[in-house]
Amino acid sequence: MSVPKRIAFNTIFSSTAKISWTLIALIALGLVTRHLGIQGFGEYTTILAFYFMLSALVDLGLNHIVLREISYREDEEKETKTVSLAFTIRMLMSLLMVLLAGGLVWFLPYSLEVKKGILLVSVGLFFSSGYQILAGVFQKRLLAYWVSAAELLGRAANLFWVFLCVKFGADLLWVLGGMIASWFTTFIIVYILAKKKIGLKLEFSFSGSKKLIKSALPLGISAVVTFLYFRLDTIILSVMKGSVDVGIYGAAYKIVENVSYFPAMFMGLVMPLWARYIFSDRKKFSRVADRTFDAISIIAIGVAGGIYSLAPKVIAIIAGAGFEASVVVLRILSVAIVGLFFAQYFNMMLIAAKKQKQLLKVFLFCAVFNIGANFIFIGRFSYLAAAVISSITEILVPILGFVLVIKYCKYRPRLLSFLKVLAAGAIMMGFLFLTEKAPIYLQIVLGGGIYLLFSYFMGAFSREDFKKIISAR
Repeated sequence: MSVPKRIAFNTIFSSTAKISWTLIALIALGLVTRHLGIQGFGEYTTILAFYFMLSALVDLGLNHIVLREISYREDEEKETKTVSLAFTIRMLMSLLMVLLAGGLVWFLPYSLEVKKGILLVSVGLFFSSGYQILAGVFQKRLLAYWVSAAELLGRAANLFWVFLCVKFGADLLWVLGGMIASWFTTFIIVYILAKKKIGLKLEFSFSGSKKLIKSALPLGISAVVTFLYFRLDTIILSVMKGSVDVGIYGAAYKIVENVSYFPAMFMGLVMPLWARYIFSDRKKFSRVADRTFDAISIIAIGVAGGIYSLAPKVIAIIAGAGFEASVVVLRILSVAIVGLFFAQYFNMMLIAAKKQKQLLKVFLFCAVFNIGANFIFIGRFSYLAAAVISSITEILVPILGFVLVIKYCKYRPRLLSFLKVLAAGAIMMGFLFLTEKAPIYLQIVLGGGIYLLFSYFMGAFSREDFKKIISAR
């Protein structure tokens, strides 16, 4: 199978898997919100916010660096050593985070159940961070769909666990066990497959670790900084306002969070090509970059516009009664979705160009803005302030990334295509508002069809672009 066809297959399969497990995750979310109620779900959201903080500390920037390094190399022995070393470092860092959580959790201003929950999810780092570091093995070989399939099975395991918890009236800690089941299932599958591909093993050397961490550290710091502006608002909200406000904010935020996996998945498929061509073949690099930008534009505007227009129905279906206040939060956060997609695009391009240090400056600036604004406004405006500040930050990141791409990558995306997609998105939103009394499934089908049709006729993409949206030819 040719490279373009393999990319297309990966994209279609991975996208289908991501859509499937996103639906599974949303079903699980609906069960959890109804089972725990607003306050219980607020505690659930707070616990997961701490998990993401620990996950950011574990990251060290290794995921992207490992993918970049093995994309350059055809030597399987060197690839095995690089991945094995990174995997070993990740396991050691996970152990360190569990010990850190065990020492600090008792000083937090939360109930005993929340503290136990934070300790429980910290153990899950061994599994969630473990399989993520191995994903590069499959992305390099254009076998990312293997990881997507494993994640789909993991999400299914979580849904089954949550269903049992609801059926038997289990408490918060048992519900959290579903996340462990999901991560464990995915980890076992990915680990076994990776071991067959590269002979994965635990391997450690101080010199190798120093070299790998030094290269990855700017991205590791970026991961922590990204957490600060992407997740810290939940923790600040939990301390300043309490679990009910976190529950209202979290119901909307979890929907956006599930959508946010798509740009990361999509760019993970393109990253090896960028890393290969950005220095060696500018013509191919520009071609891939242009088509990727068009695809990102179409998906981002379509998803964000649809969520904004259908927010009342989405919240009613996902969260249920009692979460009506989450509608306005979701509409505000729909703006952040556009930023999330384009941030992944520009960030990955800068990483491929080895400009992660410059990217770190963007993250630091945005983190300072986000944290300062949250401390100033959450006390007065609660979850509304958190949503507005989060959206502003998520738009600011790709704007600054765009400036860096022009400066360091000498590349300018086709903004005219974006404007055409934006116009088609406005038409779609108008249709959705005019048909607000229609069933949501009918709105999605017809609204999506109208959006793609107008995007096509406005020239946002051609038939050839659609066939070879990220072709390297």
